[in-house]
Order: sequence, then structure tokens, then C-alpha cells
Amino acid sequence: MKVKELLRDKAQKHKDKPAVIFKEGAITFSALYEGVKGLAYALGEKGVHKGDKVAIFLPNCPQYIVSYLSLFSIGAVVVPLDFMLTENELINFIGHSDASVLIARPKKDVNFQAIRASCPQLQKLILLEDDETSFSQDSSVLSLNALLADRHEPVLTEIKDCDPAAIFYTSGSTGHPKGVLLNYGHLDNPVRCIKDFLDVKDTDSYLCAGVPFSHIGGLDYMIFMLAFGSTLVLMDRFHPLESLKNIEKHKVTIFCIVPSMFVAILSLKACDRYDLSSLRYAVVFGAPSSPALLKRFHTNSAPTPVF
Repeated sequence: MKVKELLRDKAQKHKDKPAVIFKEGAITFSALYEGVKGLAYALGEKGVHKGDKVAIFLPNCPQYIVSYLSLFSIGAVVVPLDFMLTENELINFIGHSDASVLIARPKKDVNFQAIRASCPQLQKLILLEDDETSFSQDSSVLSLNALLADRHEPVLTEIKDCDPAAIFYTSGSTGHPKGVLLNYGHLDNPVRCIKDFLDVKDTDSYLCAGVPFSHIGGLDYMIFMLAFGSTLVLMDRFHPLESLKNIEKHKVTIFCIVPSMFVAILSLKACDRYDLSSLRYAVVFGAPSSPALLKRFHTNSAPTPVF
């Protein structure tokens, strides 16, 4: 997948269309393209190049998307980490992946200096903070907001399908978490798969109801946005009532959640008060689901197909 080329194409075709809607704000495809270009250039200027491993430790937010796509644009290897991880888990994953850069938001009970001391290969720390005055004179600690403000064109990088793109860590349900390496060719697979099941259009909008970007399902939302020019309605975490509000407000057409989320939504007393008629597809994934549950949701949100 040629991420930069895809994003440039969508920025030209859908210049003023929202690519990402987050809370009360929206980012158009053209603004997203400019942001990705600028951060890709800034990262390159700070020594991040093709093949370098960069860990991301952020909650779901637009900055996560821009970081992801910027790193893909320069051929780096993204190591997405769940924002619920502990300090010791971060040390293990950063050390195992050999990440040389960490993009992170400060979090209580996570000492980044301790992480750096335990991971000698970690050369730079890029922090997303609201208070820009908190940065020290340490040149290895950078502001993500400052880097996002850059508007230069990055150096053109040749990226092949066989080049490594990302390392995702498993949950460790059968032992220690394992790093799963994806190459850039693998990024095309979700697009091929969804085309076999759904008639996706550039008029569609997806609701990412808290699926973390550290999960392959979270990455899929970004890929669909790029491939189809669809709008991504982003939530930082799953909240049943807010999910219904977002579907109604933004006329969401595709909704992908796990069975327990369907249960949580149907348990709401106000479930049938919201207009879900914009939905074309409600997709269940991640675990087996009972036909009765899907039928019940279908009844409450008809005429939505449920898969």
C-alpha cells in the first residue's frame, strides 16, 4: 500500500470533506494530507528514516492517525502500543521491538525517564502535551504539537510491499505477548476483504467506537478511510450512549463492534430513541455472536443488515 499517494489522491478528490471527526472537531482530507506531510518531514529531520521502529503510546485521537500515516509515508515501522499498558509492559515491548523513538502522551504511573533508562536504544521521546512550556532543554525530548506544525515536503522514499510496516503485539492469552510483523503489502488485505462482503462507497462513514489503534481492527479503520475516501467518526473509548448519539448526529453508515458492545447498546433504555436509519451495515467481529442478539439489534435499527 502506498499510503502517501493514497492520501494525496483523496485530498485532491475530497479536499473539503471530513476525513476524521473527533468530538466537536473535524479534519478534512486536505488538512490531514498537509499534516501528514509536515510531520513526515519533521520526523525525517529528527533522524527517523525508512526501517526505523517507532512506538506510539497514545489514546485514540487524531494525532495518533497523523503519526501512523506520517511514519508509513517515510517507510518506518510502526509499533502501536495500547494506552492501558503499564510501565513495565511498555519497557518490555519497546525493548523487544528495538524501537528507537517513542511518541507518547504523559500518563499517571508511567515514568518515561525510567523507560529510557531501561531501553538504551530509545533515542528520542516525542510527547503530546497541552503545556508547551513543560519541555526541557534536552534535545532528545520533543513536542509532537511543534512537529505537527511543520509544513515542509518530506523526502521521497521508495517503499516496497515486502518492506516491514508495523509490529502488533498479541494479548498474551496463551503465554507471553508476541510481536506480529506486517509488511506494506499486508496493508492492502483489509480493503480486499471488505470489498468481498460490503458495497463500500466514498459516501460512507465509519464509527470507530473505541477500538484502539494498537489493535489491527483500529488500523483497518484508517485503511478504509484512505482506500475509499470515507469519513472516520472517532471515539477515544467505547460508550454505548455516545455511540448512538454519534450514529444519529453524523449519519454513520457502517458500524463495526464486538458482541459485548451490541449487548451494552441494547441494554440502554434509550436505545430505541435514536435514529439509526443511516446505517447500511452493522458488523460484528472479534468473537462468536448469537443469532438472537443480532436479530434483536436488527429489529431495533431496521432496515440495517447485520453481519
